[in-house]
Amino acid sequence: LLDLLDGYYVQTYTSNLTSVCSKCSDAMLGCFLCTSSTVCDSCIADMYIQQVDLTCSPCGNFIPNCEKCTSTSVCTFCQTNYILDSSATCSLCSSHIPGCKTCTSISTCTSCLGGYYLNGLICTMCNAAIPNCAICTNNHNCQLCNSDSYPSYDNTTCICNNGLIYVS
Repeated sequence: LLDLLDGYYVQTYTSNLTSVCSKCSDAMLGCFLCTSSTVCDSCIADMYIQQVDLTCSPCGNFIPNCEKCTSTSVCTFCQTNYILDSSATCSLCSSHIPGCKTCTSISTCTSCLGGYYLNGLICTMCNAAIPNCAICTNNHNCQLCNSDSYPSYDNTTCICNNGLIYVS
């Protein structure tokens, strides 16, 4: 009898009556623990075992944008730019906080999409802080103005191509 490490199973060849230790993950994609080359008992973290055929599938196959799950309907960790919502599914951060790219909760944004800047825990449109500003780092630093204007020497305002300054 062989003493196996986790992640291996005994493969027996009847033609020459030999046995070898084989890796579960070599026999079945995403399988961590198995009893044979066709029966998986446990999957790696980002996969979930399908009860129909005892193979592993990515959590995202069951729950869109899910990276780790405990069942086919309960996600525990979402892909980047998504957050776990109250129904244990993944939704875009921007669906909870307008302009939010990445978040740690449905009310806490950590980075914003282009055209927004992080203002505390939320995102504010650059154009709201600096009129005609397309991309900014904060409410007084415009990195890129809309096509009909250009930034002032100190990047605090956008100057219309006809020389007028946009004011809020």
